[in-house]
Amino acid sequence: MFYKLYITTLNILGNMTLNRIVKPHKTVKHDLDLEHNLKLPVDMGLFFFGFANAGVELSGISNVTWIVLSSLIVGKTVGIFFFSWIGVKMGFPLPKGMGLSHLFVAGIIAGLGLTVALFVAGEAFKGNSDLMDPAKMGAVMSAIAALIAILAGRALGLKDKST
Repeated sequence: MFYKLYITTLNILGNMTLNRIVKPHKTVKHDLDLEHNLKLPVDMGLFFFGFANAGVELSGISNVTWIVLSSLIVGKTVGIFFFSWIGVKMGFPLPKGMGLSHLFVAGIIAGLGLTVALFVAGEAFKGNSDLMDPAKMGAVMSAIAALIAILAGRALGLKDKST
């Protein structure tokens, strides 16, 4: 069921998007333009891939769900920020234009754990759906990290300096 819905949705969205960005009888100036224009449909496809392949019901939420979710968001944020901060203190600079507040938000973004977390949950709890389903649900719910990153970026006053 999810598989058919996934394929149908991708076909519809892909056709609508491609018809708007790739005009007939016109060439794309650069490969980067094409890559930039196809980013949204590819991202949406990956989201639906993760959602459809999770294969869990919404009722599959338990303490395991919250442990996986907090491990992804809090664990990755703290790990990336803390060890990068140690690297800075040891003399390894951050990339040009990046500050510690940028690094903090990047750590939150790393908390999006769909594909690898789904795979690990499937392998770690193979044959035990009482643990596997809630763990997969925690991985799917990690998409909330995107909203948290946007809010943190706004709260920290981060702006895109390239524009």
